[in-house]
Amino acid sequence: MKYQLAITAICLLFIHSQVQSQIQAPPHPEFSSFKGTVYKMPIVEMISKRGTKFKGLQERYDENVYDYPVLQEIELDHLEIPETFIDEGKFPGGVERNTQYAMVLYSGMQITHKACYEFSLNSDDGSILWIDGEEIINNDGGHEMTFKNDSLIYEPGLYEIKVWYFQGLADRFGLELKAKIVGKPEVCPSAAASAVSEKLEFNSKVFFTSGSAELRTEAQTELARIATLISSRPTGGTITVIGHTDNVGTGAANQLLSQRRAQAIATALLGLVGEDYTIRSEGKGELSPIADNATEEGRLKNRRVEIFLKFL
Repeated sequence: MKYQLAITAICLLFIHSQVQSQIQAPPHPEFSSFKGTVYKMPIVEMISKRGTKFKGLQERYDENVYDYPVLQEIELDHLEIPETFIDEGKFPGGVERNTQYAMVLYSGMQITHKACYEFSLNSDDGSILWIDGEEIINNDGGHEMTFKNDSLIYEPGLYEIKVWYFQGLADRFGLELKAKIVGKPEVCPSAAASAVSEKLEFNSKVFFTSGSAELRTEAQTELARIATLISSRPTGGTITVIGHTDNVGTGAANQLLSQRRAQAIATALLGLVGEDYTIRSEGKGELSPIADNATEEGRLKNRRVEIFLKFL
């Protein structure tokens, strides 16, 4: 009887410890699937630091990637692709090319607790991670499998993720994105230098007529209001303008429209706020919907412009 009670007590203690460990498991960031476009990287004429011309791949992220020939659309459940030789397997997602391709991927990240989080990119060749339009890790350039990481404080919420990756003329590939909670905000290296961030969101019709990337006359009032808001904040920082569309029309046309609209707003803001700010623009086309494109109401919400302000 005593033996049975002892066994029962041990079992209950084991179950309790398992439940406690599950309850207290650190709330690591969770990512939705990574969706995007794979592009063919052409051989182009380039100029070296010494001024000599040569032909090669541009081994750095640049907006001109969206002008490259589109190979395919891609969706990956996660980015956990270890270093793999090209004669041993292909890049997941059905990418047929072994070399000379690039991709821009989008995802969503859910944060449940205010805390310090560590993000890392390990890739062959180059990769970059952006969170809500801000560059977090730059692991770009042609290189072998290389690891880079950084730790930052995030509030609870849903964040937009963008990842750039390219595979040059190497004999292997690999792309690993990892995120984990480190601890309370005060343990984060960035705790003493955290910046103030704001996000503004508008329906595209505030700035543009349907199908156009030319700013409406009425848009100047809203742009002036945004410039006034910026001028009331600390001087200096980053302004990121991101354009979005619904899924009506082709993906390529929507990408180009969103890109041109974001650039138009960024150019206008630069003229209003001056050179104290770094202003970036990006088009995401139809890749990051916030509502159902099957309804007109949903499509209206998806046709939007986001402006991310980060003040020093």
